[in-house]
Amino acid sequence: MSLKSLCRKLVRKPSSLDVLLLFDKPITILQPICDLLDNWRYDEDQGEYQPVYEEFGSILLLVLSFVHRYNLSPVDLGISSPTSFISKHINQGHLSRATENLTEQEQNHLDGWIRGLFDNDRGGLGDELMSSCPPQDFYLLVPTLFNHMVLACSTNNLSDEGLKSGLEYLVDTFLLPSLIPGITWLSSHLWESRGDANAVLQILSALITNPANISNNPEASQMLNAILNIVAKNLEHSLRWLQRAEPQRQDVEPLSKALRGNLGWERRGASDHTELEGWTSTPGGGLAIAIKNTIGGLVQWGLNSGININPANYTHRQILVGLNILGAKRLLQTIIEEVKQQTELGNGSVVVDIATALICAPDASSWDGNLPIISDTHIQPLQRRMNLREALKLEAEAAPKIHKTDTFHAETVIRLFRRVEAQMVIQQPILLAHDGMDELNVGLHDELGMGAASLVGGGASQIIEDVLSGEADFQMSGVGMMAADMGGTDLLDGFGDGMGDGMGF
Repeated sequence: MSLKSLCRKLVRKPSSLDVLLLFDKPITILQPICDLLDNWRYDEDQGEYQPVYEEFGSILLLVLSFVHRYNLSPVDLGISSPTSFISKHINQGHLSRATENLTEQEQNHLDGWIRGLFDNDRGGLGDELMSSCPPQDFYLLVPTLFNHMVLACSTNNLSDEGLKSGLEYLVDTFLLPSLIPGITWLSSHLWESRGDANAVLQILSALITNPANISNNPEASQMLNAILNIVAKNLEHSLRWLQRAEPQRQDVEPLSKALRGNLGWERRGASDHTELEGWTSTPGGGLAIAIKNTIGGLVQWGLNSGININPANYTHRQILVGLNILGAKRLLQTIIEEVKQQTELGNGSVVVDIATALICAPDASSWDGNLPIISDTHIQPLQRRMNLREALKLEAEAAPKIHKTDTFHAETVIRLFRRVEAQMVIQQPILLAHDGMDELNVGLHDELGMGAASLVGGGASQIIEDVLSGEADFQMSGVGMMAADMGGTDLLDGFGDGMGDGMGF
């Protein structure tokens, strides 16, 4: 399978991105791909350039899906050079530039794309344009291209037919990923200039609600859906703002309706605006009281668990919001205060478990461990904010002094700190060494007879190695058949009651 095909399959199923990140960090997966895109070059004997754009766009779409789904920065991707195309695209790829800020080459490229897309007399897009303008340069010019498109529509210098023919190129698979910076710019432009709203909505309608020549192309339709996943949230916010500003408009609702199936795609831990308003308006102290109420609800649920008991109203988004608004130290003090209060009520063991889980929950800073070393000549990452574990460590270090004035507080902090440290220890699996097989073989010889002993002595060690290497197939192996002959589906059950304990399972 080619890299282009693999990238397209992954972006069609967003849950596959979640699965990948269960096993490795974004930097490990994406840094080689970003290096490939940054160093993309044409072959000397390049015959056609449209397939090159198509392959580049498919790979770029995968990277942008990761970036927007998890709110990744260039540092998260392992990018250290300020001249990196991916870095420029993430930080500036949605910004239009004035004509006087373009170089002569960029201006020539922009003129070429405008004529190629909208001037049918010039014969449309050709290899000459794409051979002179590498994909990296084109994607950085897309917002400026859309700016000129909106300006031409709003001043009646671009007819509806001309706009339609130009957008037909943009919804073809080799240019479709360029809609990400294009629609992102259109979303921002709605906030800046309502005078161009008619032209912006005309272009958006042509791209989203009625894209030309895309219904008969399943590949393009699936790619467009992946693109709408990325841009839907910001665009929906802009459309909602425009509808409030101009309630009489009838062309906003169809676009909002078309985007509803693409909302909620992000996995950033960010709260919805209605959630945030509810938490911050909690009587008695706002967000801090809301977090205390949540912990109290979890405690009561833990004490009165049962089939007919409704679970506590909890989302970790509230803790992440508290970390961003209150900061790690204030949030930790809020948690400690609730732990002390619940301990006085006799619920100390439950509330300490809950507080430990909240503090140990991983966040984006958990990815910082394997970031590349960045030299002084390259981008320096922003200083990371303190997390709850670090704040608790500082609080524990100050506990001896606090103990003199507030014994209960100091003891609560130390107890919580020890529980968190114990929770964060990585448990190493206990595996049976090869040298122990002979002793196990002797013991099994007396208990089960020569057949089983020979299996363990000669075959079990290999099976364990196969399990560790992921190559075991218990359904087809001799072990699976032997378990079936013993009248059970579990090999250890067939060997006897004491076998599991003897092997450390």
